[in-house]
Amino acid sequence: FYMFGFFLNYEELYTSFGFTSHSTLISLMLFSMLNEPIDHILSLAMHALSRHYEYQADEYATELGYDLTSGLVAIHKKNASNLNPDSLYSMYHFSHPTLLERIEAIKIKK
Repeated sequence: FYMFGFFLNYEELYTSFGFTSHSTLISLMLFSMLNEPIDHILSLAMHALSRHYEYQADEYATELGYDLTSGLVAIHKKNASNLNPDSLYSMYHFSHPTLLERIEAIKIKK
């Protein structure tokens, strides 16, 4: 809200984009347009953090003696998810590691 308040009251921003007057709707449009690259970077960082925590959870479960591979395979069969998506696509769009990445990490930890 602080950032949006900045956009709402910053007169030079309106004139630099060619607007002669300012309104809340124009502020919202400019805010969403200029905030989009920041949002993409933050979502990439949040997905990386979430994937890191998933690996930690899998490692903890294997240390306790649980075999997660059969359960993970069953979930992926039920969801009919892609077993081998592009690595860059999955890094950007997925908050969880892919099935093959998780099984490979589990095998390394055993």
